[in-house]
Amino acid sequence: MRLRALCVLACLPLCASFPAAQTFAFRADKGASVEKRFAMDLSMDLDEFSMSVGDEELPDEHIGSLEMSIQQESRLVFEDTYPQGAEGRPALLHRKFVALANEERQTMGGLVDDESESSGETTSETSELEGRTVAFRWNAEEDKFDLSYEGESEGADEALLEGLIEDCDLRGVLPAVEVGEGDTWDLDAQVFDLLTGPGGDVALEDPTDEDDSDDDLDEQFRENIEGDLKATFAGLREVEGAKLAVIELRGSAKTHAEQDASEGEGHGGTRSLALEFSQIEGEVLWDLELGRAVSYSLSGNVQARIVEDSTLEFDGQSIEMSQRMTLVGKLSATGTFAAAE
Repeated sequence: MRLRALCVLACLPLCASFPAAQTFAFRADKGASVEKRFAMDLSMDLDEFSMSVGDEELPDEHIGSLEMSIQQESRLVFEDTYPQGAEGRPALLHRKFVALANEERQTMGGLVDDESESSGETTSETSELEGRTVAFRWNAEEDKFDLSYEGESEGADEALLEGLIEDCDLRGVLPAVEVGEGDTWDLDAQVFDLLTGPGGDVALEDPTDEDDSDDDLDEQFRENIEGDLKATFAGLREVEGAKLAVIELRGSAKTHAEQDASEGEGHGGTRSLALEFSQIEGEVLWDLELGRAVSYSLSGNVQARIVEDSTLEFDGQSIEMSQRMTLVGKLSATGTFAAAE
């Protein structure tokens, strides 16, 4: 995984006499251009930590008192243009990556040998895609989008296109049939991934870090996501003359990934990470006349479990070690969609 709240989010539903049932469909006029702004914020603190050597778990006095916190902020801005218009799904989309940034702050501290120690690190990530334009062309024979650079972006690194996802319009949230107020439908778990990480892998990287292992983790998290997500049509809200359909989101999701944690000859290891998202709640505001989203907001609890098992060869002996930590916190994501100026 960005945005300021729109005034429409503060408006109360009106008790007007609107049609009881609605049909949702995405549309875009030929030549239309929409600015899409996204914000994702994650905050977690260490809840539990343990370490063992062989079958023996080390007591707290041998480990020390450990504290850890992580804060992450992502801000993305896209400008999507529809050269051929769109009904249900675009045949051709030009996406300009206007701004792509992610910042992570990690703080560690605690008591070691009766002395307090603490350290902090801030990582800023940018992307080579920023300022470039990518074309998404629908390939009906293969039932997928073909991607290529457009304009001054031609000749850029083709590998950066591999993880991009076209749908930032929230089409996956929409019901497949006409619904009335109070009707509920199931959502694919991938919808949660798109709401918290719109655009797919936008190639955010720390330019000072040559380790690309996190790229593989992100790919595994996206591939392994599953959950129980539901959407409910909560009625209509009129804002400045526009009829906005309110779609409420609720549920849970989880995912996992693994990576090699070996540190050279004689020290092998694996690291597993599991993420669980609970009490997910959100809201999508959809403009029925324009046929597109106006905004969305999403929040929930997050729990991260990290297990690192390693084997150390020393003087002909094999020593097995294990570290386990659990972090808990909050996740929020927002998005707004407005005609580009």
